[in-house]
Amino acid sequence: MFPINEGLIMDRKTSELWLFRVVDYLFCQNSISRYPLLDNILYTLRSI
Repeated sequence: MFPINEGLIMDRKTSELWLFRVVDYLFCQNSISRYPLLDNILYTLRSI
């Protein structure tokens, strides 16, 4: 779901961005489970 090349892990900024995307995804999933209306909103935002 969140593939990353081992060579890219060595770059600090790339690792931070990758980790941010993982945490953001988890928070979004948690929010969607609490507020199903967000599913449509977050889907729309991701497609922009």
